[in-house]
Amino acid sequence: MRYFNVNTNRRHNQKAQQEMLSENKAATHYQKFLMYNLEEDDVVFLYESKVGIVALGEVGKGEVMIKKCRNDDQYEDGNEYYRNLNNFKILSQPLTFAKIKEITRKYYGCVHAMNCVSDDCGTAIKNFIYDPTNKLL
Repeated sequence: MRYFNVNTNRRHNQKAQQEMLSENKAATHYQKFLMYNLEEDDVVFLYESKVGIVALGEVGKGEVMIKKCRNDDQYEDGNEYYRNLNNFKILSQPLTFAKIKEITRKYYGCVHAMNCVSDDCGTAIKNFIYDPTNKLL
């Protein structure tokens, strides 16, 4: 199991984040190769820029899915590339950058569409989210 951040792209397209949260998926639009890095059971944190982690899930079985976007979407090749997420959870409140930095004791950010998270940081974040005393789920 590995850990990844996937940026929800809300800053550029609010619909992208809404779809990820309502359809339990992680998606990219400009860099289709990113979704091919995910393997079954990898943990994905959905991260909204300047807000924090808003949801998480585990990559399910299956291939990268391709969805043709409508003509009015601003994606260069007109496609969305996504993976379905199992055990999908939307947080009751975002886990902020400051709190993540406190939990991991490291710099933590998600400035790209997708980035890898170290095992120790990923485990610490996941444990914090699932800890019932933190009331994030």
